[in-house]
Amino acid sequence: MMKVYVDGADNIGWHVDVERQHLQDTLRRIGIREVPDPLKADIVHNVWWDSFILNRTRLERVLLRFKRNTIVTASNFVNIDDPKYDRRSLFNVIKKYARAWVAPSLKQKRLFDKQGIACFYQPFFLDLRLFYPLRDEISKDDLAHEFGIPKEIYKNRVMIGSYQRDSEGKDLKRPKWQKDPDLLIDILRDLPKHAFVLLLAGPRRHYVISKCKEHSIPYWYVGTETTDDDLRHNAVDVLLMPKLYALLDLYLVTSRSEGGPKAVMEATATRTPIMSTNVGIAEDFLDRHNVFDDTDDYKKAVHDFVLHNKADIHTARVEEQYKICKNILGQDAMDRRLKDIYANVRKIKAVFT
Repeated sequence: MMKVYVDGADNIGWHVDVERQHLQDTLRRIGIREVPDPLKADIVHNVWWDSFILNRTRLERVLLRFKRNTIVTASNFVNIDDPKYDRRSLFNVIKKYARAWVAPSLKQKRLFDKQGIACFYQPFFLDLRLFYPLRDEISKDDLAHEFGIPKEIYKNRVMIGSYQRDSEGKDLKRPKWQKDPDLLIDILRDLPKHAFVLLLAGPRRHYVISKCKEHSIPYWYVGTETTDDDLRHNAVDVLLMPKLYALLDLYLVTSRSEGGPKAVMEATATRTPIMSTNVGIAEDFLDRHNVFDDTDDYKKAVHDFVLHNKADIHTARVEEQYKICKNILGQDAMDRRLKDIYANVRKIKAVFT
């Protein structure tokens, strides 16, 4: 029986821990043994490349350096084509340990292929038993009541969602540049205030909330506003996330750089209309008309959606995106790709530089 060591954790129950748990569940399902010692494993499978050498002794690093079958996940976008990429030195260190990389998007895979870096495509995991369309089961009024949202907040308004952290952890007044919350504000501030409301959820929303107040952008926060770091206090239970998506008329991703974002997967799995900048997995899951390279095009599309919603067009796109999501993230497809990765990583010639 093949033995795999699963490496990487954030220990707060967020994305990395979820990925780790899904991988462990998959290993059990497909009959692969997980072992607690990386040096006794046939394959070391890292789920968060930043953490691969974190808190490891010099001896452990030396031993892992020559581990034959180590695969490392590009959990955030590794933009080695950009001469200003600020994590290049860390990437060059981690690259010495990796026999191959896991690319969660085809965009990342194309970049690695171009650079001659061995890699395999495997998206992030998503529990499709949890993330599924709820719109036909629960009314918006019932969902809003559950979250304490008064009806007058959303009545006759387009409800636009944003559930990603936007503030830096070290300075909550500063925007997290990867998420580009300023683009979100730029898109929304010129819309008629009576026509929409921005629904916010999750911790570290300090920057967006302050900008909403500054520009009189109507919003509702599912949480408790605070000036302190609310990383744990305002974290949303993953079991509630499908309900939050079911409330929305439109979800917006405005990021500059992403390994995911998982919001793209979650929105498509729940049949939620979504628009996104051209980052990470966006092109893999979304209709080309819902992915934007140009800010003006993005703003116009949101404006048209809010004021001149062509329901038939967006309904067709949402349904097609839902089918794509199911095809990519279905259990059989995910299991098959993982088996292929493990079978083929052994065939790659190790290069230690």
